[in-house]
Amino acid sequence: MKYTKTITGSQYKTKVTISLDDDCKNGYETFSVTFDRREKHDNKWIEHSCGCSPEIISEYFPEFNDFLALHICDYKGIPLYPIENGYYHLHRDKKVAIEYLRLQDNEYDELLKCENKTQYLMKLGELKIVERWKHEADAAIQRLEKLTGEKFESKAVKDHFSYYVAKTQIDQIKE
Repeated sequence: MKYTKTITGSQYKTKVTISLDDDCKNGYETFSVTFDRREKHDNKWIEHSCGCSPEIISEYFPEFNDFLALHICDYKGIPLYPIENGYYHLHRDKKVAIEYLRLQDNEYDELLKCENKTQYLMKLGELKIVERWKHEADAAIQRLEKLTGEKFESKAVKDHFSYYVAKTQIDQIKE
């Protein structure tokens, strides 16, 4: 599913694209929120800037701020590399960890107590963070369906979390 909206001014034309798909053809369906800005030169629109810039998207399209938190999350709302990146940020930068994992302060404090990635993985489930991610993604999918007039049917063969859950279960069986 893909939705675009464009705002055209006298000098700039700015387009936002919100999508949930497997554009990379890697089996994952991920949310993407990007912009494309064109500048007028000699009555022609030429590329000025593009990418995922929360600042620009929020400035020109504040009605889509809720999608920004899900950028590069899968269709279940799970961030990319939730264990490696999440655990890394958790122990390096509180602000980044809270934003990346979409945490509350008390959840951050609880996760910070985890001594290893297995404990961290289990704590994500125990605190119902993974469940909340799914609810956030479901709400975003419903909104995207309304914007596009399409019904989302997942064709994903992977998500950002299943591998870690399976690996943790295998590791526990080995112990």
